[in-house]
Amino acid sequence: MKRQVLFLFLLIFGLCSPLSGQDISGIVTDKQTGKPVDGANVAILSDEGRVLSYALSDAKGKFNLPTNDLPPTSKIHISFLGYKTQTFTLSAFPSNGKIELVTEAFQLKDIKVSARRIEEKHDTLVYSVKGFSMPQDRSIADVIAKMPGMEIKDNGQIAYNGKNINKFYIEGMDLMGNRYALASNNIAKQRVKAVEVIRNHQPVELLRGKSFSEQAAINLVLEDNSKLNIVGSADIGGGTDKDKFLYQNRLIGMLFRKKQQNLSIYKNDNTGKNLIQEITPISMKDFTEETVMEESMISPVSILTPDLDPSHFNFNRSHLVATNHLSQVAEKTNIRAQISFFNDVSEQSNYIETRYVFDGANPEILQENNALHNRRNRLDANLNMEINRPNLYLANEFKTTFDWASAENQTILNRVSKRLDSDLDRKFFSNELSLKLPLPDNRYISLTSVNAFNDHPQTLSLFSEGRQQVDYTSFFSHTSASFRHKLFNMYVNYTLGMKVEAQSIASRIESPENASEPEADAWMTGMAKQRFVNCQPYAGIGLHYQKQDFRAEGEIALHAINWGLKQQTQPHNGRHNSAPKPTCHWDTI
Repeated sequence: MKRQVLFLFLLIFGLCSPLSGQDISGIVTDKQTGKPVDGANVAILSDEGRVLSYALSDAKGKFNLPTNDLPPTSKIHISFLGYKTQTFTLSAFPSNGKIELVTEAFQLKDIKVSARRIEEKHDTLVYSVKGFSMPQDRSIADVIAKMPGMEIKDNGQIAYNGKNINKFYIEGMDLMGNRYALASNNIAKQRVKAVEVIRNHQPVELLRGKSFSEQAAINLVLEDNSKLNIVGSADIGGGTDKDKFLYQNRLIGMLFRKKQQNLSIYKNDNTGKNLIQEITPISMKDFTEETVMEESMISPVSILTPDLDPSHFNFNRSHLVATNHLSQVAEKTNIRAQISFFNDVSEQSNYIETRYVFDGANPEILQENNALHNRRNRLDANLNMEINRPNLYLANEFKTTFDWASAENQTILNRVSKRLDSDLDRKFFSNELSLKLPLPDNRYISLTSVNAFNDHPQTLSLFSEGRQQVDYTSFFSHTSASFRHKLFNMYVNYTLGMKVEAQSIASRIESPENASEPEADAWMTGMAKQRFVNCQPYAGIGLHYQKQDFRAEGEIALHAINWGLKQQTQPHNGRHNSAPKPTCHWDTI
C-alpha cells in the first residue's frame, strides 16, 4: 500500500512531460552477494532534480520505467537504505539493464530522549539519576540526598519519609547488608541509571501479605556498561599547604552479574576525613535486632576541640581496604562474605590560656599545652547465608570484630609536663540465626537466636601517677519462638523466649613502678570484681489488625526476672608486703 501511494504521488507531481518512446527495464542486485534487492527506488530525474518517472524493484529485483518524451539529459537515480546511491544518464544505462548496488554504512541523526524525573510503578518510585544529579555530585549518595523524600544522615544512613530503609539492593541483590554506606559513598553517579524506592517493603518473602512493614528499600539500577564485566576506577588527589603534602586517593573495583556481585575498595586520606564511618554497621531493622556490641567503659584520652568539622583540626593518616562478595549458590539462596581493615594515625594539638583577675592583685595565668596522638587498627569480618523463599526463610550471620585503639596526650600545665595515655581494645563475636516456616491458612512459626560475646580490656593512666586497669567481658543471648495465625480479620502472635545476660568486670589501680622507698606508704593495687547475671524467660501474646491505611497493634508479655550480683574486693593497708583480704557479697532477686 505504501508503494502504491508513493507511486501515485510521484505520478501526480512528477510526470509533467509528454510520454513517448519505449520503457526501460532492468534488475537491481547486491554486488557482493548477487541477490536481488527488493524495494529499491528507481527514478528518472530532470536537470532540476524533478521526478519524471518512478518505479520500485520487486522481490526479484526487477523494475520497469516508461521513457516517453524524456529529455536526453535526464538521469537515472537508484537508491536503497544501506546501499550507496548510483546516478547516471540515460545514454549510460547498461545495455543488459543490470544495476549492482554496493553496501554503505550510514549513521542516524542524534535523537534526544527526555526521561521523566520520577515515575510511579505500583509501590515503587523510580528516580532518574540524570534528572537530579548536578555537576558537583561525585557519588550516588550525593544524588540521593537531592531526591524528594530522601535523607542521608551524617553516618551514611538513608531514610525515606523520615524512616530508615530496611534494605539496600544493587540490581536486586543485597551485597552490602548493613554496611551500605561503603557503596553509596563510592559508587559514581555515572554508574547508576535509576534509584528505585520500594515502599512498605517486606524483605522476608514468606511474610509478605502476613506482616506489614512501614519501611522502604532502595534498589540501584545500574547502567548497562557497569554490568556483567569487571569495572573499576582510580581517583588520585593531592595538594599542599604551608605545612605538609595532602592526599586523598581511592581505588575501586566492581563486578555485578546476575548471580555474582563484588565490590572491593582501597582508600587512603590525610585531609581529616573519617573513613571508618563507611564500614560502621548501620541499623536497618526496627524489630528483632539487638544491640550486642557494647561501648567501652573508659573514655579515651582526649583534648578540648573546637565546634568545627573535625577535618579542620584533625591531622590524620588513614587507610581503608574492604571487599564484599555475594554469590547466588541456588535459587534464592545467597552467601555473602565481607572483610575490612582500617588503620588510622591522627594528631591534634591545642593551646589554652586562662587569666584569673582579682581585686588589687596581679592576674593569675594558667597556660595549658596539649599534643594528642591516636592510633587505631580495626578488623571486621562477616559471613552470611540466606534462603529467602515463599516456603522457607533461613538466615545465619556470623560477625567478628578486633579493635585496637590507643591514645597518648602530652600535657604541659604551667611548665609542668604530664603524660596521659589510654588503651581500649575490643574482641567481639556474634551469631544471629533466623528461621521461619509457613503453615496452612496463612499461619507460620518463627525462631530467632542472637548470641554475642564481648571482651574489653581497658587501661587509663591517672594524674595521681597510677593506672586504672579494667577487664570487662560480657555474654548476651536472646532466643525466641513465635507462632502466628489469622483470627477473623486479625493476626494473633504467641511468643516464648529467653534472655540471658552475663557481665563480669574487674577493676584495679596499679601502683607506680618507681616507688622510692620499699617500706614507705605507696599506691597499692586495690582490686574490685563484680559479676552480674540476668536470666529472663518470658511469654507474650499480640494482636495485629490492618485495613488499607489503618493499622493497630497490641502486645502483652509476662517476664520472670532472676538476677544476681556478686561483688569481691581486695583492700590494701598501705604496705607492699600486706596480703589482701577478699570480701564477697551475693544478692539474688
